[in-house]
Amino acid sequence: MSLGATGRLMIEGEFESLKAIHAVSPELTPEPLAWGKYDQEEPETYFLLAQFREVGEQPPDAVKFTARLADMHKRSVSPTGKFGFHTTTCHAKLPQVTDIWEESWSVLYQKQLAHMIKLDEDKHGIWPEFQHVCRLTIEKGMLLQVCRDDIKAFIRLLVD
Repeated sequence: MSLGATGRLMIEGEFESLKAIHAVSPELTPEPLAWGKYDQEEPETYFLLAQFREVGEQPPDAVKFTARLADMHKRSVSPTGKFGFHTTTCHAKLPQVTDIWEESWSVLYQKQLAHMIKLDEDKHGIWPEFQHVCRLTIEKGMLLQVCRDDIKAFIRLLVD
């Protein structure tokens, strides 16, 4: 259950995410059955209904779990041929930038990261050292892309 407009965003995003994951790798997540709003007017309350599963090994075996995640990503197919998602998802109560489509995974991630950094700055103010690292990450060609393409360039970027 979750409350208000943020609750609706969280529940709908979680339902759609579970649905997408379950369609490709049903062993990773319970089947989502429904989401909706309770009839009561106040407080505005949303629910998510999913298949019941016993909790497995906690924490999961890291090697097995990451292999399953990698397999899911290898078998999944984007409906647009791009990276993104058709609806907003949340990290806890924080909305993520997922409801866009990008040709490049690193560009999408760059936008998601910039959004989270902005939310942090709005809440906690500016921390100069952190801002410097964020600028390196976001404005100087995206470290993840550089790392993927040329590890030596990645190291030079960190040192300069």
